[in-house]
Amino acid sequence: MPSRLPLLFALCGAVGAACSSSPPEPVPGFEGLDATAARAAAPTRVGDDPAARAAAATRGDALPPIPRMDLGDEAIGSLIRDLDLGLRTWSSLMARPRTEETRHQIDLATSALALKVVNRRDAVETQLLSGPPRNRGIAAAALGFSGDPRVVPLLAAATADEDVTVAAHALLGLGVLAAADTPLDPVAQALRRPDATPTLERNAAFLLLQLASTGRIGPDGAGADLLMELVRRPDAKVRAQAALALGLSRAAAAAPVLTDLLAADPSPEVRTAAAWSLGRLGAASSSAALVAALDDPNPVAAGAARAALARIHGRDLGPDPSAWTPVLGG
Repeated sequence: MPSRLPLLFALCGAVGAACSSSPPEPVPGFEGLDATAARAAAPTRVGDDPAARAAAATRGDALPPIPRMDLGDEAIGSLIRDLDLGLRTWSSLMARPRTEETRHQIDLATSALALKVVNRRDAVETQLLSGPPRNRGIAAAALGFSGDPRVVPLLAAATADEDVTVAAHALLGLGVLAAADTPLDPVAQALRRPDATPTLERNAAFLLLQLASTGRIGPDGAGADLLMELVRRPDAKVRAQAALALGLSRAAAAAPVLTDLLAADPSPEVRTAAAWSLGRLGAASSSAALVAALDDPNPVAAGAARAALARIHGRDLGPDPSAWTPVLGG
């Protein structure tokens, strides 16, 4: 499956030569199997159980029928453990600072997971529909690597799973897939669950960032509304990804919120994302805040503010705030 993730790695080039560092990278959350769950990973087949068949039909109505699996418990357990290991590796790589080597490793991990899922697609789908909670979660995350938009209804339904980890992993799968027809209402409902976890919120932000990076979230509508909600969440990774997505979606109405984040957010990653997005929006009204951010104690945030100013005003006047006095009308 061709990886869409590198689209985000090169975004800095669009900001201008003044930018010496990339904007914050997408950081999804993945909770793997613990040792006990890994040993217990085994199938619960759709088989001849009418209730399970009915649930499968309801949750996967856009997919062809899933055949009965004849794999033994040991084979299913081995598959789930394999996928878990691959997802852990991929998630760990996604959390690292991006270098050419890391990007290459992410592509390799993505391709390896895609191959595993494609080769055992029926078994993975069956586990999502009728496996125990841990198996459903692993299957939900892994199916995103299938590259097949036909799994969107399955994953969208799984965001409402009674187990919040399964819901979080379904959002991760949807984010990796980043399909054009991804529905946003299930994302909103998942975020409003009373048991929503930081991992669920991070994966929702990851999903929306992936959709925004491919032009699938516009400047207004449900996607922009969800992003405006996410920039107020406690997790800095969530706020940073949401702020970056607002810039990618050209949500001009977000300029005041992004300006506030640039001025006051305690996380340098969030301030960097806010500066980058203000440049992307061309928000001249944020020039004073961007000039002030040239003195940001974090050099990456300061560099992003300078890049944003250069993009907005069509010239780079350097890192000294006083040099930007003319653009402020002083």
